[in-house]
Amino acid sequence: MRLIVDNYATHKHEKTKLWLAQRPRYHVHFTPTYSSWLNQVDIWFHLITQKTTRRGSFQSAQALIEKIGQFVQTYNRNHAARDAAARSVSPNVREATTVSTAMFPSPEDDIPDEVLLADLGLGPEDLSGSDAKDVRDLLDEEKRNRWRYLYFRIAAECVAAALSRIPAVQKVALIGSVAAPPVKVPPFSRRLRRLGIKITRECGDIDLAVWVSDLTALPALQKARGRAANDFRRETDYGVAHHQIEIFVMQPGTDEYLGCLCIFSACPKDWRKPECRVEGCGATPFLQRHADFTLYPDVLSPAKSVVLFERRA
Repeated sequence: MRLIVDNYATHKHEKTKLWLAQRPRYHVHFTPTYSSWLNQVDIWFHLITQKTTRRGSFQSAQALIEKIGQFVQTYNRNHAARDAAARSVSPNVREATTVSTAMFPSPEDDIPDEVLLADLGLGPEDLSGSDAKDVRDLLDEEKRNRWRYLYFRIAAECVAAALSRIPAVQKVALIGSVAAPPVKVPPFSRRLRRLGIKITRECGDIDLAVWVSDLTALPALQKARGRAANDFRRETDYGVAHHQIEIFVMQPGTDEYLGCLCIFSACPKDWRKPECRVEGCGATPFLQRHADFTLYPDVLSPAKSVVLFERRA
């Protein structure tokens, strides 16, 4: 049995370690440090607060309980319908996760300042000192990067679910920076770097390795990627452009990298496009080649990738 917990002190207490040592059947996995915003319980209570209790007026505790109960019932009903749609793909597929964006609040919602300050090693007094403006800008950048990482992870699952409906797609794995835990780096702005505080690195793209048994299905993959990006935008109000979803086409059985799924609507798009003049690009329609590019095999290792879909034999 695997237990996923945060880094609260009681989870690492000596008594807890002793209890676990006596029960080898239990395996504990800790969420990344400074990632309290990934805690599913915190997200759930934040969602209830945003959608139900904030700015609400309740005459009694019972009225509050009933309001929350109504929200939970509505959420569960909508969630069940979405799960049923996700599971209706095919009986011979396995999905590592069930796609559901309803658990996550809007990116316009605030992550509390006290959470960000604590994660960055700062305190409330830093918002009123001589560096208050820089600290505020730092918090804003940290919040943007955290939301971006979270929503890119969800978008990757949505795209994987869309691709799984194509018979030629045998497997989908998330690779790159979005597949790994958030990394702390110095801020991009030189002005903010002087504070000496590291923040969550901004994710650039969603990288997916997709094993395809029939390359004539690449146009269908293109359409599925575009539809998934559009559906994700409507569901979450957070935009992920189709060109930010990089699909690396792999050969089933050998894990050979064949090329990238083209982002253009026609192949070749235009002889004047430098991307279309790379040797071998377009020999297979919509299979793009990049000059001097190598996909290293270790990016597909379990430590650096997350399998989102795999078709059963």
